[in-house]
Amino acid sequence: MVEPTPIPLTASRVEQIFPILSAAQIKRLVAHGYARSVHAGDILITPGDREIPIYVVISGVLEAVRPSFGQDTLIRAFGPGQFTGELNTLSGRGAIAMIRAQQDGEIIEIARDKVLVMVQADAELSEILMRAFILRRAELLAQGIGDVTLVGSSYSAETLRIKEFLTRNGQPYTYINLEHDPAVQNLLKHCHVSVEETPVVICRGETILLNPTNREIAGCIGLNEAIDETSVRDLVIVGAGPSGLAAAVYGASEGLDVLLLEAYSPGGQAGSSSRSKSLGAARTIARQAIVTLSLVVSSLVVYAQDGTQFGKGVPLPEMPEVKSPFTLSAVNDPDTGKSSFSYAGNEVAPVVRATPGSQIEIEYLNRMAVHSRELCVDGPCVNMTNLHFHGLHVSPNAPEDDVISMMSMPGQSLHYLVDLSNDQPPGLYWYHTHPHGESYQQSLDGMSGAIVIDGIERYVPEVLSMKERILVLRDAELITYDPESAPLLNRVEMSKISCGAENEIPERIFTVNGVVRPRIGIAPGEKQFWRIVNASPDLYADLALDSGSMTVVALDGMPLAYHDPNHRTETFQHVLLPPAGRVEAIVTGPRAGTRVSLRSLCVNTGPDGDPNREMVLADLDETSQSIPQQEMLPRSNQQAVYKPIASSTLNALEASDPQFTVKFTEADHSFYINDKKYSPSDGPMLTVKTGNYVHWRVVNNTHEIHPFHIHQVHFLVYREDGSQAQRPAWLDTVNVNPGGSVDLVMDFTDPIIRGMSLFHCHLLKHEDKGMMAKIMFE
Repeated sequence: MVEPTPIPLTASRVEQIFPILSAAQIKRLVAHGYARSVHAGDILITPGDREIPIYVVISGVLEAVRPSFGQDTLIRAFGPGQFTGELNTLSGRGAIAMIRAQQDGEIIEIARDKVLVMVQADAELSEILMRAFILRRAELLAQGIGDVTLVGSSYSAETLRIKEFLTRNGQPYTYINLEHDPAVQNLLKHCHVSVEETPVVICRGETILLNPTNREIAGCIGLNEAIDETSVRDLVIVGAGPSGLAAAVYGASEGLDVLLLEAYSPGGQAGSSSRSKSLGAARTIARQAIVTLSLVVSSLVVYAQDGTQFGKGVPLPEMPEVKSPFTLSAVNDPDTGKSSFSYAGNEVAPVVRATPGSQIEIEYLNRMAVHSRELCVDGPCVNMTNLHFHGLHVSPNAPEDDVISMMSMPGQSLHYLVDLSNDQPPGLYWYHTHPHGESYQQSLDGMSGAIVIDGIERYVPEVLSMKERILVLRDAELITYDPESAPLLNRVEMSKISCGAENEIPERIFTVNGVVRPRIGIAPGEKQFWRIVNASPDLYADLALDSGSMTVVALDGMPLAYHDPNHRTETFQHVLLPPAGRVEAIVTGPRAGTRVSLRSLCVNTGPDGDPNREMVLADLDETSQSIPQQEMLPRSNQQAVYKPIASSTLNALEASDPQFTVKFTEADHSFYINDKKYSPSDGPMLTVKTGNYVHWRVVNNTHEIHPFHIHQVHFLVYREDGSQAQRPAWLDTVNVNPGGSVDLVMDFTDPIIRGMSLFHCHLLKHEDKGMMAKIMFE
């Protein structure tokens, strides 16, 4: 039974003990945690839990209660804008109180290690958090509220020893005096303890210690951190007094792995004395400030910069491959709440292989949680999901590439049966989720995979004898001031120089097949066939090798020879892939002893764009041996299909006025196509007849680059910013420069594409926020 009102405070600074954060402060905190829903009665923390997070209340009410012998005492309720936590959050000791939801609501959970980062790096939030934590601990000490109860006599030396040990370690406790407390006999009887066995320490109302040693008390209340006895430390310091603390800070600041040991309490004499002439609360707070600093320093870990050098990364992981039919699941990581695909019991998206004229059959199970812990663009995610088969020339109707009406909520499933025509261009495509409003977050979490339509050797036979490499570029998130992020920036050699007008700190780096800067085995002079997809929701990859070039065979899944049999390959020094872009190219191993990396060059995304700086993606490893024959590209028995377009037709289209213009605009954090923000209930923005080539123009009236994408079809990019394109190419996703435009020949000739489809910006946060529209193919 919880008391109806919280315990009254002895201090007057309520606004400092339980402050209400501003919207701007909450926004900064959100970057370090994740959102989750809670329901009345949900227990978030139980007494004794270690590595406890803090919770910021967005809506609803959380409560801190002290359970004791079946009676719950309400310590404090936390409303919107307030946060939980006290000194044990910083020290890593066990939780003193239970935290549970009093009402349904939304909260932000921030792990202890992220709280430590904020305390050390954000001056304003550090002051708010530290002051609140110290004053809360002082209040708990003043009122004797804690998870420890001491029963003893004022005349007992052992009782005094225990009191001093608890006090000097800043441990709140309730003291029950044998001589003066009338309830002591009932308590002893309840615990089956006699007066002769006192002093007694009761931890969390469960563990009873009879005249315990300091070591036993420390173990019971969680003062002792578990130590890995097999770990070799750079520096071990015995004694956490002022000198020991100073040595620990200095060693940690130099990147050493420091272990700090203390037999009694951190802070030494400084932690138990005060120069203040006033005693009581002032002295308690002064002592707690010193002890708090000691605890933070004692638990501080300074991560030295990653020393990984060229070619020292892990080998490029090979991804599992699958052919239809198969089952794919959407799941949540139990620790982080992030979403991912699961195949055959592993959270790795498989490479789907198929041939022209076949089917892709997938049973897609939504096994994600009913209540998401992540934030999407319009609030908490709801974990709805579906699949989009990006770039494939297939029907937009169910049960094929329908992302409008096919949608599954947690516990539901979707059955996909995608028919590939005999003239489907062979190449690299990909699949990803496409639930409007949640596409960005799910893509950022990594819900994507490659699709390979076999048969590209019909256009470029020499690739048949080459080792095939499939590289999926995704994101690893960086957190400002997070000590774990700095080594990642160093490892990928992130450039400190921006190539555009943006001045923001980079928030992501690329991973390749899920790892940071792997090494790709390739012998000197060996030719390999690389198939690369940029599966990032908003990072651009301008791909280049440190030396040598790439012989491009296909872009966006379309073989260069498909529309021009005489244009089999083309040499590129670098290839710019927007989010969703793909390239298939022949790469030659560098000469022996030469260090060559695959890089993403800096991309100027415009004054309002996000940072997209140069970084290393992978290193080429010359130690690789010859590739066994069974690892070569599979051979197709089908004949090459060509679809050339008469020059007269192209000339007429290029000289004509556009039949439709797509206009990208932004205003007030919303994104529009032709001044309209997308809604799932919208009708089509336009209707087109299939069977024709059509001239479209895409205009970007914003100050950042936008990649234009349309489902079901490819298009020829022949004019950029009013000038003839230097390298006209057939794509399904194209960059449109800030203030610029592209002119396209849309291929609406395939009769299979009839139905309702979509076109949009492929910066998926923009798509989620409205930069998308429907098109009806008839």
